[in-house]
Order: sequence, then structure tokens, then C-alpha cells
Amino acid sequence: MNYRKTILNAVQQVDTSIDGYQAQQARLEKLGTAMTAGQRAVDLATARYDRGLTDFLNVVDAERQFYDLQEQYAEAQVAQGEQFVQLYKSLGGGWQNYQAVPAIRRPQPAIVAAFRRVLSSSEP
Repeated sequence: MNYRKTILNAVQQVDTSIDGYQAQQARLEKLGTAMTAGQRAVDLATARYDRGLTDFLNVVDAERQFYDLQEQYAEAQVAQGEQFVQLYKSLGGGWQNYQAVPAIRRPQPAIVAAFRRVLSSSEP
């Protein structure tokens, strides 16, 4: 009975994670479309301002709205990444725990590196 409950809980977590990930993908797609329209609005407002048909406030307002959309898109990208991690975890994805950081080789001055390269390539 406990085994069955565990399996049902795992399947429910995977299902919830898939739904969340798909919802974030749909949100990103809609925000991408909105950003395209927002960029078009900025371009049109700028063109109208350049022709003297409107004041600069319309350009600033279109840019503000476009920047808001960009911020929402960036937030949605973060949320999608978090949903992907949640999906990966719910599917039982393992995490590599890298405790030891590999040694970092100290860079050599350019002249020393050039001489070493020349000396190593000239040897038969």
C-alpha cells in the first residue's frame, strides 16, 4: 500500500511539473509575440515623431511599454528554467555534486608563452 502511494505521488509530481513547464512555454511564446508588437509600436511612434505627426511623449510611452514587456519576458525565462529544474527533479534526474573545484592554471605572460611555443615547435 505504501509503495502504491509513493508511485502515485511521483506520477502526480511529474504531471504537475509537466503542466507548469508547458504553461511557462506558452507564456514565453505569448510574451515573444507581444514583444514583437511592442517593438513595432516603438518603431511606428518613432517614425511618426520623426515626421512631426506626434509628440515625443508617445515614443517614450511606447518604449516604456516595450521595456515592461522585456522585463516580463526575462522573468518568464527564469520561471521556465525553474520549472524545467522541477520537472527534471520530479523525473528522478540525478544531481552531480562537484565538491572539488579543478585547479586553475595561472596564465603566463605573453612573451614567455610565445618563447615556449617557439622553442617547443622548433625541436625535432
